[in-house]
Amino acid sequence: MRLVLQKVQRTRVMQEKHLYYSPFLIVGLTIVFYLGVLVPCAFMLFRAGNFLMLCIIALILFYTYPRIICFTRALVRTIQKKPAITLTSEYFIDHYYGVKIRWSNINKMSRMYYRWTFCAFDLKDPAEVYRQIKDPVIMVAVKMATYFPRSSFKTIVSIVDGRDGDVYEAIEKYRSALLNG
Repeated sequence: MRLVLQKVQRTRVMQEKHLYYSPFLIVGLTIVFYLGVLVPCAFMLFRAGNFLMLCIIALILFYTYPRIICFTRALVRTIQKKPAITLTSEYFIDHYYGVKIRWSNINKMSRMYYRWTFCAFDLKDPAEVYRQIKDPVIMVAVKMATYFPRSSFKTIVSIVDGRDGDVYEAIEKYRSALLNG
């Protein structure tokens, strides 16, 4: 009688990890963007009727629109006590931009600093992520932000509750556990 040994493949199921927004920071930034951008633009619009002022207002709104939309979405998620980032065994889910990134699509991950702290991803297929962004203005902002410095996609971790380094390390540890597990 011959013994046949079967190798039992152990599958490690990673528990979902949720990282939440910093409530005070989100509320403060949302107020700053609304009061600091929309109110002056509305005031200038009603006071001045010339074409140059309308062009300046349009440029200001085009530049700040992605931030206003994303911070408003973050404010709603904060009030509803929903996470900013969800880490699952298959995806990195960024609720700020509303995208899911497969862990298998990430070549490299790094921490970046430019006024804020970001988690930058070098993706194998960036188009997979870009297809998920429905708003064309936010799409332009996301693509423009990837040029300096060069990365396929980056998400802001400064608005997530906790120290920036701790948030990035939590993401990196989760990814490492998936790759090594």
